[in-house]
Amino acid sequence: MKTKVRIKIIFMLICISAVFCTNTFAVSKSDIIGYVNSQSVCGDTALFNTYKTTFTRLLKQKRLTESQLNTIYSYLQNSVGILNSKGVCKIADLGKLTPSEKSSVYNNLTTAAGVITSAPMLEFGEQDGGSTDTNVENNNSTNNNNNTSSNTNINKDNNTDVNIQGNNEGTKVTINTQDNTMDIYENGVLVDKVSMSTQKMTYTGVNVEHVLIVVVSILLFVFALITFIQLSKKHTAKTRFIKNMLISLMICSGLVGLSVGIFGNKMESLQAMIDLISISSSEQEIKVELNEDKSIKKYPSYGSNYATLKIEKLDIENKVYFGDITSILSVGIGHATWSDMPTESGTVVYSGHNRETMLNNLKDINIGDEIVLDTSYATCTYVVRKTDILKDTETDKLTKIEDEETLILYTCYPFDTYVYTNERFVVYSVLKEIKWK
Repeated sequence: MKTKVRIKIIFMLICISAVFCTNTFAVSKSDIIGYVNSQSVCGDTALFNTYKTTFTRLLKQKRLTESQLNTIYSYLQNSVGILNSKGVCKIADLGKLTPSEKSSVYNNLTTAAGVITSAPMLEFGEQDGGSTDTNVENNNSTNNNNNTSSNTNINKDNNTDVNIQGNNEGTKVTINTQDNTMDIYENGVLVDKVSMSTQKMTYTGVNVEHVLIVVVSILLFVFALITFIQLSKKHTAKTRFIKNMLISLMICSGLVGLSVGIFGNKMESLQAMIDLISISSSEQEIKVELNEDKSIKKYPSYGSNYATLKIEKLDIENKVYFGDITSILSVGIGHATWSDMPTESGTVVYSGHNRETMLNNLKDINIGDEIVLDTSYATCTYVVRKTDILKDTETDKLTKIEDEETLILYTCYPFDTYVYTNERFVVYSVLKEIKWK
């Protein structure tokens, strides 16, 4: 009996030690980033796209204590557990969750985001060694449906914005739970805009609205002309009035159709520039900054032009902007913010329109051709390895080649189409050389 009691005591001590070690294990930024990147909630990750992109990037730039890192890690684990338990694959699947489960997911994610955004930025050249400060409350021991933070304002109503305002006045995150987007501001500058919905490649084809306007204008012009001809032989006061109205309609529809048809791209670019100005409206624009080891310390502000893409053989040269919303793609190449930056040894994903002034010549690219990316901090040369035609939902194929830094450039396919298309022409190229500035 004594032997059995001893075995039980030893076993209990081992279990207690294991629990203690698990709870006191120091979580690092690399652990959090690795955990998030390894998660696949039913293959699509849904809400976790934000953490695979924006917050892992923001995490690298913040000075966080061990207890804060443990808290973040726990909140993310709690959210993954809930999403996995109910098979949530995309935003539409959130209906599978009970109100309390949905509230817990949003609370966990937004509170973790609040911890990150409230932390101060690392100073230039500062080593990311972590602090021993233990004054931050650690609530990571249980999965709590009422997770809150003293510096986080969480609104549980799914039809309103959820604002995360950290102690650091310069950082603000807004989650719009109605259209599932997340905006991150630093000192009033929009540094990232992230969609939490199912990922889909951006539409980069012909502007469908412009085509519709031209078609409608032609139809109106033809209708007015035919009616005018039919009434031309009648000279009553009523027909004169109608003919004058038809002449006005022909002039207006003709002018609108011609203007959009001839100057549509320029009008679109002008509007896009106005949108970009409104996006970057602040006293300062965030520029890319590097640490001493050439790693990126600060990322560009959303909508800012930080590079130029050149394919000399195809006579392609376009500005590259951080972000890939419609207004950005109207004036240049868009950088998907969920992808890596050039020189980060990851996957850099760009997209652009397939019109003549953009990437129409991309159809003539060959294996072995060079793509030069001239950024504000380095000039990177990539060599084309392969091309492919993908569905716009096949984002899982936008991955690195043979563990080399890969630049992926895509546009709508087929080229010169005037209707919406869900296919993309994709070019994969690997990094050949970096020249630091």
